[in-house]
Amino acid sequence: MHTTFSQRLRSLRRESGLSQTQLAEFLGVSQQSITGWENARTEPEYRVLIKIAGFFSVTSDYLLGLSDQPGPQTVPFPVMSPEAIRQIEELAEFLKKK
Repeated sequence: MHTTFSQRLRSLRRESGLSQTQLAEFLGVSQQSITGWENARTEPEYRVLIKIAGFFSVTSDYLLGLSDQPGPQTVPFPVMSPEAIRQIEELAEFLKKK
């Protein structure tokens, strides 16, 4: 987890064209903190982790190596059968009459 976070942070920062100093200024931390995180010597506090995720538009799960998908995972909505739709429509009509 530790190494994954440091690799992903460094990669995201570089892809964004930011220096460690620029990222540190945005996050309100020292440049030394960024260096420590990217070299897997230390980890950010959870509040800072959330700020990093928001800044780069990725999930904290992605930063921590719990997911390989940078963005939120979506759950497909189950498709309802025509019969189920008909029953719901009938129930809605019944309830309107009450």
